[in-house]
Amino acid sequence: MSDTDLNPAEDLPATHGTSLWRIVLLAALYFGAARIGLLLAFQHSNASPVWPPSGLALAALLLFGTRLWPGITLGALLANLIAFMGDPPGSVSQILAVSGAMAVGNTLEAVLAARLVLRLSRGDRACEQVSDVFVFVVVSFGACALAASSGATALGLAGFSTWDLFGRIWFTWWLGDTIGILVLTPFLVFWWRHRSDAPVASMPERSLLLLAVLISAGLGFNSWSVAGTTGVPLAYLPLPFLCWVAFRLGPRDGSLAVLLVAAIAIWQTVTGAGPFFTSDDVDLALLMVQLFVGVIAVTVIVLAAAHVESRRSAQQLLGMNE
Repeated sequence: MSDTDLNPAEDLPATHGTSLWRIVLLAALYFGAARIGLLLAFQHSNASPVWPPSGLALAALLLFGTRLWPGITLGALLANLIAFMGDPPGSVSQILAVSGAMAVGNTLEAVLAARLVLRLSRGDRACEQVSDVFVFVVVSFGACALAASSGATALGLAGFSTWDLFGRIWFTWWLGDTIGILVLTPFLVFWWRHRSDAPVASMPERSLLLLAVLISAGLGFNSWSVAGTTGVPLAYLPLPFLCWVAFRLGPRDGSLAVLLVAAIAIWQTVTGAGPFFTSDDVDLALLMVQLFVGVIAVTVIVLAAAHVESRRSAQQLLGMNE
Protein backbone atom coordinates (compact mmCIF):
# COMPACT_ATOMS: atom_id res chain seq x y z
CA MET A 1 0.00 0.00 0.00
CA SER A 2 1.41 3.36 -1.00
CA ASP A 3 1.56 6.55 1.03
CA THR A 4 -1.05 8.02 -1.28
CA ASP A 5 -3.44 5.23 -0.35
CA LEU A 6 -2.92 5.91 3.33
CA ASN A 7 -3.15 9.69 3.12
CA PRO A 8 -5.43 10.44 0.18
CA ALA A 9 -6.37 13.92 1.32
CA GLU A 10 -2.85 15.29 1.01
CA ASP A 11 -2.69 14.90 -2.74
CA LEU A 12 -6.34 15.04 -3.66
CA PRO A 13 -6.55 16.26 -7.26
CA ALA A 14 -8.93 19.17 -7.75
CA THR A 15 -9.30 22.01 -10.16
CA HIS A 16 -9.31 25.62 -9.02
CA GLY A 17 -13.06 25.84 -9.56
CA THR A 18 -13.69 22.66 -7.60
CA SER A 19 -11.56 23.88 -4.70
CA LEU A 20 -13.32 27.25 -4.71
CA TRP A 21 -16.84 25.88 -4.40
CA ARG A 22 -15.69 23.45 -1.73
CA ILE A 23 -14.15 26.33 0.23
CA VAL A 24 -17.38 28.32 -0.04
CA LEU A 25 -19.46 25.32 0.98
CA LEU A 26 -17.19 24.60 3.95
CA ALA A 27 -17.40 28.25 5.02
CA ALA A 28 -21.20 28.13 4.90
CA LEU A 29 -21.39 24.85 6.82
CA TYR A 30 -18.86 26.02 9.40
CA PHE A 31 -20.76 29.28 9.86
CA GLY A 32 -24.06 27.45 10.38
CA ALA A 33 -22.57 24.98 12.86
CA ALA A 34 -20.78 27.82 14.69
CA ARG A 35 -24.00 29.77 15.05
CA ILE A 36 -25.55 26.75 16.77
CA GLY A 37 -22.57 26.38 19.09
CA LEU A 38 -22.52 30.09 19.94
CA LEU A 39 -26.06 29.86 21.29
CA LEU A 40 -24.51 28.18 24.34
CA ALA A 41 -21.42 30.41 24.65
CA PHE A 42 -20.36 32.40 27.69
CA GLN A 43 -21.43 36.04 27.46
CA HIS A 44 -18.98 38.16 25.42
CA SER A 45 -16.55 35.26 25.11
CA ASN A 46 -17.79 33.10 22.17
CA ALA A 47 -16.35 30.15 24.13
CA SER A 48 -18.90 27.35 23.93
CA PRO A 49 -18.88 23.95 25.63
CA VAL A 50 -20.61 22.58 22.52
CA TRP A 51 -18.64 23.26 19.33
CA PRO A 52 -19.54 21.01 16.35
CA PRO A 53 -17.60 23.12 13.77
CA SER A 54 -14.29 21.68 14.99
CA GLY A 55 -15.35 18.17 14.01
CA LEU A 56 -16.78 19.37 10.70
CA ALA A 57 -13.58 21.24 9.85
CA LEU A 58 -11.23 18.34 10.58
CA ALA A 59 -13.41 15.87 8.65
CA ALA A 60 -13.44 18.18 5.63
CA LEU A 61 -9.65 18.55 5.63
CA LEU A 62 -9.08 14.81 6.06
CA LEU A 63 -11.48 13.90 3.27
CA PHE A 64 -10.84 16.66 0.75
CA GLY A 65 -7.42 18.11 1.57
CA THR A 66 -5.96 20.83 3.75
CA ARG A 67 -6.20 23.32 0.88
CA LEU A 68 -9.76 24.00 2.04
CA TRP A 69 -8.53 25.85 5.15
CA PRO A 70 -9.75 29.30 3.91
CA GLY A 71 -13.31 28.04 4.32
CA ILE A 72 -12.69 27.50 8.03
CA THR A 73 -11.19 30.96 8.44
CA LEU A 74 -14.03 32.67 6.61
CA GLY A 75 -16.79 30.77 8.40
CA ALA A 76 -15.25 31.28 11.84
CA LEU A 77 -14.58 34.98 11.24
CA LEU A 78 -18.14 35.72 10.10
CA ALA A 79 -19.70 33.72 12.95
CA ASN A 80 -17.63 35.48 15.62
CA LEU A 81 -18.18 38.93 14.11
CA ILE A 82 -21.95 38.53 14.00
CA ALA A 83 -22.04 37.14 17.55
CA PHE A 84 -19.99 40.04 18.93
CA MET A 85 -21.85 42.72 16.98
CA GLY A 86 -25.16 41.53 18.41
CA ASP A 87 -24.04 42.81 21.83
CA PRO A 88 -20.74 44.68 21.30
CA PRO A 89 -18.31 44.21 24.22
CA GLY A 90 -15.89 46.76 22.74
CA SER A 91 -15.04 48.91 19.75
CA VAL A 92 -15.31 47.73 16.15
CA SER A 93 -11.53 47.49 15.83
CA GLN A 94 -11.34 45.35 18.96
CA ILE A 95 -14.11 43.08 17.72
CA LEU A 96 -12.33 42.67 14.38
CA ALA A 97 -9.03 41.88 16.07
CA VAL A 98 -10.48 39.35 18.50
CA SER A 99 -12.64 37.70 15.84
CA GLY A 100 -9.61 37.45 13.57
CA ALA A 101 -7.51 35.87 16.32
CA MET A 102 -10.25 33.35 17.01
CA ALA A 103 -10.60 32.52 13.31
CA VAL A 104 -6.85 31.99 13.02
CA GLY A 105 -6.91 29.73 16.07
CA ASN A 106 -9.80 27.67 14.67
CA THR A 107 -8.00 27.33 11.34
CA LEU A 108 -4.65 26.35 12.85
CA GLU A 109 -6.42 23.82 15.05
CA ALA A 110 -7.97 22.02 12.07
CA VAL A 111 -4.90 22.25 9.81
CA LEU A 112 -2.49 21.08 12.52
CA ALA A 113 -4.76 18.20 13.52
CA ALA A 114 -5.24 17.14 9.88
CA ARG A 115 -1.51 17.29 9.11
CA LEU A 116 -0.56 15.29 12.19
CA VAL A 117 -3.26 12.66 11.65
CA LEU A 118 -2.19 12.31 8.02
CA ARG A 119 1.49 12.01 8.93
CA LEU A 120 1.32 9.93 12.11
CA SER A 121 -1.56 7.59 11.32
CA ARG A 122 -3.71 6.42 8.43
CA GLY A 123 -5.36 9.76 7.69
CA ASP A 124 -9.07 9.43 7.11
CA ARG A 125 -8.71 5.75 8.10
CA ALA A 126 -7.28 6.70 11.50
CA CYS A 127 -10.23 5.31 13.44
CA GLU A 128 -10.00 1.86 11.85
CA GLN A 129 -6.98 0.73 13.87
CA VAL A 130 -6.61 0.88 17.66
CA SER A 131 -3.09 2.33 17.65
CA ASP A 132 -4.19 5.06 15.23
CA VAL A 133 -7.20 5.88 17.41
CA PHE A 134 -4.91 6.88 20.25
CA VAL A 135 -2.92 9.08 17.86
CA PHE A 136 -6.18 10.68 16.73
CA VAL A 137 -7.27 11.35 20.32
CA VAL A 138 -3.92 12.78 21.46
CA VAL A 139 -3.65 14.98 18.36
CA SER A 140 -7.18 16.27 18.99
CA PHE A 141 -6.26 17.18 22.57
CA GLY A 142 -3.17 19.10 21.49
CA ALA A 143 -4.64 20.90 18.47
CA CYS A 144 -7.68 22.06 20.42
CA ALA A 145 -5.40 23.48 23.11
CA LEU A 146 -3.95 25.76 20.44
CA ALA A 147 -7.33 27.24 19.51
CA ALA A 148 -8.38 27.56 23.16
CA SER A 149 -5.17 29.39 24.05
CA SER A 150 -5.49 31.77 21.09
CA GLY A 151 -9.13 32.60 21.80
CA ALA A 152 -8.87 32.96 25.58
CA THR A 153 -5.75 35.13 25.29
CA ALA A 154 -7.36 37.40 22.69
CA LEU A 155 -10.41 37.87 24.92
CA GLY A 156 -8.23 38.81 27.89
CA LEU A 157 -6.02 41.21 25.96
CA ALA A 158 -9.04 42.99 24.46
CA GLY A 159 -10.72 43.27 27.83
CA PHE A 160 -13.73 41.24 26.72
CA SER A 161 -13.25 39.00 29.77
CA THR A 162 -11.34 39.27 33.01
CA TRP A 163 -8.14 37.30 33.50
CA ASP A 164 -9.56 35.45 36.49
CA LEU A 165 -11.93 33.73 34.03
CA PHE A 166 -9.08 32.72 31.70
CA GLY A 167 -8.88 29.16 33.05
CA ARG A 168 -12.59 28.48 32.77
CA ILE A 169 -12.86 30.03 29.30
CA TRP A 170 -9.82 28.06 28.15
CA PHE A 171 -11.17 24.77 29.49
CA THR A 172 -14.64 25.41 28.04
CA TRP A 173 -13.13 26.23 24.66
CA TRP A 174 -10.79 23.25 24.69
CA LEU A 175 -13.43 20.77 25.81
CA GLY A 176 -16.04 21.98 23.33
CA ASP A 177 -13.61 21.74 20.41
CA THR A 178 -12.22 18.38 21.50
CA ILE A 179 -15.60 16.72 21.92
CA GLY A 180 -16.73 18.21 18.62
CA ILE A 181 -13.83 16.40 16.93
CA LEU A 182 -14.22 13.12 18.82
CA VAL A 183 -17.94 12.90 18.06
CA LEU A 184 -18.44 14.52 14.67
CA THR A 185 -15.22 13.78 12.75
CA PRO A 186 -15.47 9.95 12.93
CA PHE A 187 -19.17 10.14 12.06
CA LEU A 188 -18.63 12.30 8.96
CA VAL A 189 -15.54 10.41 7.79
CA PHE A 190 -17.03 6.94 8.23
CA TRP A 191 -20.34 7.79 6.59
CA TRP A 192 -18.67 9.54 3.66
CA ARG A 193 -16.09 6.82 3.05
CA HIS A 194 -18.49 3.89 3.54
CA ARG A 195 -21.72 5.48 2.31
CA SER A 196 -22.22 2.74 -0.29
CA ASP A 197 -21.13 -0.22 1.85
CA ALA A 198 -23.61 -2.96 2.60
CA PRO A 199 -24.59 -3.09 6.29
CA VAL A 200 -22.73 -5.63 8.43
CA ALA A 201 -25.94 -6.80 10.09
CA SER A 202 -29.46 -7.09 8.77
CA MET A 203 -31.64 -4.01 8.71
CA PRO A 204 -33.98 -5.26 11.49
CA GLU A 205 -31.02 -5.95 13.76
CA ARG A 206 -29.47 -2.56 13.05
CA SER A 207 -32.77 -0.84 13.68
CA LEU A 208 -33.33 -2.67 16.96
CA LEU A 209 -29.83 -1.91 18.24
CA LEU A 210 -30.05 1.79 17.37
CA LEU A 211 -33.55 1.94 18.88
CA ALA A 212 -32.16 0.42 22.07
CA VAL A 213 -29.51 3.15 22.14
CA LEU A 214 -32.16 5.85 21.73
CA ILE A 215 -34.44 4.41 24.42
CA SER A 216 -31.63 3.91 26.93
CA ALA A 217 -30.33 7.43 26.31
CA GLY A 218 -33.84 8.84 26.75
CA LEU A 219 -34.28 6.98 30.03
CA GLY A 220 -30.81 7.90 31.24
CA PHE A 221 -31.36 11.61 30.67
CA ASN A 222 -34.92 11.63 31.95
CA SER A 223 -34.05 9.63 35.06
CA TRP A 224 -36.77 11.35 37.07
CA SER A 225 -39.38 9.62 34.94
CA VAL A 226 -38.27 6.12 35.97
CA ALA A 227 -36.54 6.55 39.30
CA GLY A 228 -37.77 9.78 40.80
CA THR A 229 -34.21 10.99 41.15
CA THR A 230 -31.54 12.78 39.16
CA GLY A 231 -28.68 10.45 40.08
CA VAL A 232 -25.71 10.61 37.71
CA PRO A 233 -25.20 6.82 37.28
CA LEU A 234 -28.26 6.50 35.01
CA ALA A 235 -26.49 8.66 32.42
CA TYR A 236 -24.34 5.64 31.52
CA LEU A 237 -27.34 3.43 30.80
CA PRO A 238 -26.70 3.60 27.00
CA LEU A 239 -23.06 2.46 27.34
CA PRO A 240 -23.68 -1.33 27.07
CA PHE A 241 -25.80 -0.79 23.95
CA LEU A 242 -23.13 1.50 22.48
CA CYS A 243 -20.52 -1.21 23.02
CA TRP A 244 -22.86 -3.74 21.44
CA VAL A 245 -23.31 -1.52 18.38
CA ALA A 246 -19.54 -0.99 18.07
CA PHE A 247 -18.79 -4.73 18.20
CA ARG A 248 -21.72 -5.94 16.14
CA LEU A 249 -22.18 -3.19 13.56
CA GLY A 250 -18.76 -1.58 13.36
CA PRO A 251 -17.45 2.01 13.34
CA ARG A 252 -19.97 3.54 10.94
CA ASP A 253 -23.03 2.70 13.02
CA GLY A 254 -21.03 3.13 16.23
CA SER A 255 -20.27 6.75 15.35
CA LEU A 256 -23.93 7.34 14.55
CA ALA A 257 -24.96 5.88 17.91
CA VAL A 258 -22.52 8.16 19.75
CA LEU A 259 -23.85 11.19 17.88
CA LEU A 260 -27.43 10.30 18.81
CA VAL A 261 -26.58 9.89 22.50
CA ALA A 262 -24.60 13.16 22.49
CA ALA A 263 -27.50 15.03 20.89
CA ILE A 264 -29.99 13.66 23.44
CA ALA A 265 -27.68 14.38 26.38
CA ILE A 266 -27.00 17.97 25.33
CA TRP A 267 -30.62 18.72 24.43
CA GLN A 268 -32.00 17.34 27.68
CA THR A 269 -29.46 19.30 29.73
CA VAL A 270 -30.12 22.55 27.86
CA THR A 271 -33.88 22.15 28.35
CA GLY A 272 -33.48 21.55 32.08
CA ALA A 273 -33.64 17.76 32.36
CA GLY A 274 -31.26 14.89 32.92
CA PRO A 275 -28.83 13.90 35.66
CA PHE A 276 -26.28 16.61 34.88
CA PHE A 277 -28.64 19.56 34.91
CA THR A 278 -28.38 22.10 37.70
CA SER A 279 -30.17 25.41 37.76
CA ASP A 280 -27.29 26.96 39.70
CA ASP A 281 -24.77 26.71 36.86
CA VAL A 282 -25.99 25.59 33.43
CA ASP A 283 -22.54 26.17 31.90
CA LEU A 284 -20.98 23.75 34.38
CA ALA A 285 -23.74 21.22 33.63
CA LEU A 286 -22.87 21.39 29.92
CA LEU A 287 -19.21 20.85 30.71
CA MET A 288 -20.10 17.74 32.70
CA VAL A 289 -22.25 16.49 29.83
CA GLN A 290 -19.37 17.00 27.41
CA LEU A 291 -17.02 15.03 29.65
CA PHE A 292 -19.59 12.23 29.64
CA VAL A 293 -19.86 12.40 25.84
CA GLY A 294 -16.06 12.32 25.55
CA VAL A 295 -15.86 9.13 27.62
CA ILE A 296 -18.44 7.27 25.54
CA ALA A 297 -17.00 8.60 22.26
CA VAL A 298 -13.47 7.37 22.95
CA THR A 299 -14.79 4.04 24.27
CA VAL A 300 -16.88 3.37 21.18
CA ILE A 301 -14.13 4.51 18.77
CA VAL A 302 -11.64 2.12 20.34
CA LEU A 303 -14.09 -0.80 20.38
CA ALA A 304 -15.12 -0.15 16.78
CA ALA A 305 -11.47 -0.03 15.69
CA ALA A 306 -10.86 -3.33 17.48
CA HIS A 307 -13.88 -4.70 15.60
CA VAL A 308 -12.37 -3.64 12.26
CA GLU A 309 -8.99 -5.14 13.15
CA SER A 310 -10.53 -8.46 14.21
CA ARG A 311 -12.52 -8.71 10.97
CA ARG A 312 -9.43 -7.85 8.95
CA SER A 313 -7.38 -10.50 10.77
CA ALA A 314 -10.11 -13.09 10.26
CA GLN A 315 -10.24 -12.33 6.54
CA GLN A 316 -6.46 -12.57 6.26
CA LEU A 317 -6.45 -15.91 8.13
CA LEU A 318 -9.22 -17.23 5.91
CA GLY A 319 -7.25 -16.19 2.83
CA MET A 320 -4.13 -17.95 4.11
CA ASN A 321 -6.12 -21.12 4.84
CA GLU A 322 -7.62 -21.09 1.34
